[in-house]
Amino acid sequence: MKGMSPIVQNMTSLVTGFVMVFGLYVAVTGHSGPGGGFAGALIITAGVIMVMLAFGGDATSELTAEWRCQLGQGLGALVLLTLGLAGLKFGAFFANLLPYPGQLQNFMLICDLTITAQVATGLAGIFLAMVVATRRAMPKEL
Repeated sequence: MKGMSPIVQNMTSLVTGFVMVFGLYVAVTGHSGPGGGFAGALIITAGVIMVMLAFGGDATSELTAEWRCQLGQGLGALVLLTLGLAGLKFGAFFANLLPYPGQLQNFMLICDLTITAQVATGLAGIFLAMVVATRRAMPKEL
């Protein structure tokens, strides 16, 4: 799959950094305001999909390899499970693990970033599955 016109590619190159930073901002500040891991992941994934559409699947195949999506899903689930079970030591599932009670926001930040990574890789995997299915359904060019 080839990319779009040079104008679209140049604009995507300019905008993608802002989209990614905004998505990370939403994910990082989500524990104390609107947003969070899921919303930040949606924005970050939208930036990745924008790059894939603008430059084509061949140019971005290494960035969005299937194994990376699976690795992100697995590591995200493992970190969330570890945080949840480690909280049992302190009396509750997902209890604040940090030594000082005022550090609850830092614990929530860790959870938000883990959710961001897991949701972003999951959504990228879904998009890749749709791309692969579309390629298989399309007739070969003569």
